[in-house]
Amino acid sequence: MTAQRHNEREASRALRLDRAARGVDELRRAALAAEQEFAAELDATAPAMRASAYNLVHYLAVRRLDVRELQGELSRLGLSSLGRMEAGTMNLVSDTYSTMIFVPEPSVTSSTDTL
Repeated sequence: MTAQRHNEREASRALRLDRAARGVDELRRAALAAEQEFAAELDATAPAMRASAYNLVHYLAVRRLDVRELQGELSRLGLSSLGRMEAGTMNLVSDTYSTMIFVPEPSVTSSTDTL
């Protein structure tokens, strides 16, 4: 593979990663907004059930959105597709986002470099 082609692939992957990170961040923000939307109900929940209530609110907030395209992109990038988030929605979304923002930038070689 030529250096230029390698650079183009890495740039394309970086763009896909950035777009997917923005999508996961949107899910995270939707889940946090739902906490505000249902604050009274969450506060009224029995303390022993409160963590489950928060998780349900987060899950419903994420499922309000069409995440199919994002899930496919996450899978292609080798990340969690967020397909099994029922048991811990916010943890999975936050962990996936954290992983994405800490993925090291690929080294970019100039077109005169050889591989």
